[in-house]
Amino acid sequence: MAAIKINDKQKFWGALIVGAIVVLFLAQAAVSDLAGRARKNESQVKLAEAELRKALVIQQASPKIAEEYIQYAPFFEVEKIAPRQLLEDLLREVERIARDASVSILNLTPQNVPEAGAVKEYKADLRIECQGTDRLLSFLNGVQASKFLIKIVKFNVSTKDEQGAVLKAEMLLSLVTDPD
Repeated sequence: MAAIKINDKQKFWGALIVGAIVVLFLAQAAVSDLAGRARKNESQVKLAEAELRKALVIQQASPKIAEEYIQYAPFFEVEKIAPRQLLEDLLREVERIARDASVSILNLTPQNVPEAGAVKEYKADLRIECQGTDRLLSFLNGVQASKFLIKIVKFNVSTKDEQGAVLKAEMLLSLVTDPD
């Protein structure tokens, strides 16, 4: 087999082409590394911008948050009241709401005071009677607007007479507190 003869000019061009390929390969590796770093930096910048936007929203809302905290401070104070006193206050609050809404209380019976635990739930059975839906709705709005976070767990309403002028409602009220 005959050996291929390569003259000096061909060796020069061959070395030049191999060198150019090596340089292009190294350049591409360097450029791709730079591009990867640029993408990583871009994602870090976007993350930092999002955190700054979130912090700005919180900072702008902080006066409103402070105002709401003051408004809802009585809800936080409930947890500091002794359990028996809290149940008594709950019953008095329901009586006040009923009086303000011109609703007659037929029965208001507290359930047992809960034992010590992570979350305490005070319950009371309530039966009321009123003239018309406007007074019933006024009572329900009063429960919602109460200084206590009273929740109506069960609710049943019916008419006392055939005309439907007098309404009877039975409900289970609940007040949940977290001592922590």
